[in-house]
Amino acid sequence: EALYRQFIEGLCADIIPAKKTKAPKKTNPDLASAVIFGDAHLGMLAHAVETLAEDYDLEKGTADIRAAIDYCVECAPESDEGWFINVGDMMHVDNTSNTTTGGTKQDVSAYHGQILRAAGVLTRYCIDKMLTKFKTVRVVNARGNHDNDSALALNMYLEGVYEKEPRVAVLSNDSKFKIQ
Repeated sequence: EALYRQFIEGLCADIIPAKKTKAPKKTNPDLASAVIFGDAHLGMLAHAVETLAEDYDLEKGTADIRAAIDYCVECAPESDEGWFINVGDMMHVDNTSNTTTGGTKQDVSAYHGQILRAAGVLTRYCIDKMLTKFKTVRVVNARGNHDNDSALALNMYLEGVYEKEPRVAVLSNDSKFKIQ
C-alpha cells in the first residue's frame, strides 16, 4: 500500500487541484440528496449481441454516467448536503493484465491507464456538478471485487484534487469494508 501511495502522489504532482467554489445561495438544511450508483464497469467491452441492446465501451459508459448525473442533479432538491456514492466496481479491471482483483480475465475497450484516467475525470465531473446544487458533497467510493486497488487509487486522486475544497469530503476507503 505504501508503494501505491507513493505512485499516486507522483501522479498528483501535475494534477490541478479543484478551485474553491461558492455554495448555492439557497439550500434546505433539513435535506440530504444522494446519487448512488454501482457496477458502472468503465472500460468493459460488450457487443449488442451480448447486451441485447447496444455496444458498450469506455466512451458509452462515461457518457451514460454524465447524462445520469446531469439528470439526477437537475431533479434533486437544493439540499445542504449531497452524497456521491459509488457502491463498487466503477472500473471493469484492476490492473494492466485486464483482470479483476481476483485474477479473472475481462474483455476491455481501453488500456488500464485510460480507464483509471476516465474514472478520475468522470468522478470529478460528477462531484463538480453536485457542487452547483448542494452546499457540501460527501464522496463514498467503495472498493469492488473488480477494482479493489484501482478504487483505492481513485480515492487518493480525489483526495488530492479536493484537498483545498472545504465543500468536498472524500471519505477514506483504505478498508474495503469500512468507509470513514
